[in-house]
Amino acid sequence: MPMEGVQGVAGMIRSIHQSMINTWLRCGVQFERRYLLGDIIPPGVAARRGSAGHKGADLNARNMIEHDGQIMPLDSLQDAVRDEFVRLVKEEGVFIPQAQLSEKNAILNDNLNQAVTAMEKYHSDVAPIIKPVASELMVQAYIGLDLPIAGTIDLAEDRRIRDLKIRGKASNSEAAATDIQPSFYYELYRAHFGFYPDEFVYDEIIPLKTKTNYSPIPTTRDKASMARWRLYLEAFLRDLNAGIFRPADPGHFLCSKLWCGYYQTCPYKSKIAA
Repeated sequence: MPMEGVQGVAGMIRSIHQSMINTWLRCGVQFERRYLLGDIIPPGVAARRGSAGHKGADLNARNMIEHDGQIMPLDSLQDAVRDEFVRLVKEEGVFIPQAQLSEKNAILNDNLNQAVTAMEKYHSDVAPIIKPVASELMVQAYIGLDLPIAGTIDLAEDRRIRDLKIRGKASNSEAAATDIQPSFYYELYRAHFGFYPDEFVYDEIIPLKTKTNYSPIPTTRDKASMARWRLYLEAFLRDLNAGIFRPADPGHFLCSKLWCGYYQTCPYKSKIAA
């Protein structure tokens, strides 16, 4: 029988999200504190930069759907990105490591400018090639596990999923082939549209000081890769049911003051080199 949910101080976990699995894989202690105990620390500035970019892309995609493929003016998209970045930082916060607090304003300004610059490349290179049928599509799917999966498909086309990524450095097809996100989205796409997409594409934009690069990174999922993805979900549920939340590898670069907002209050920190 499916679980009704997992109770925590902050409430219930009623569905499995990609962000949960990513956090659990990175550090079980971080997962427990964030999703079960409600000890929420804002994400880093790169996440705010990405969310702001998604706001502009969403506005444009919805406009294209409603107005026969018409692309919004660049200045309107950049204004939306700028406003969303400022709103997120002001209302929901951002994690800046203690060692970088003196540079906070410069870090925020740099990332805001990167988000706005990335939207220019999105407008010139990405918007003209997309054919959206849905944007920021929230879906829940029952796939025979104790809990359903859920998430938001950033951009759905006919038999294709696209996701805008504003990154500090280039990724590659090998990373996309093993990433958790496309597998989640494949299953959510099928739940909504009734069939799997043909491919998933990361629209990767990297705003550099001298130029801004755009690279589409396509990836696919077959039965074998989806079966492997499901094994991760099953392992996650076993840990969740057993209340097992393992700490991160103390040698991993993410397990440090610079990258983890929970580091200062982590019970394992005395055994972890910063």
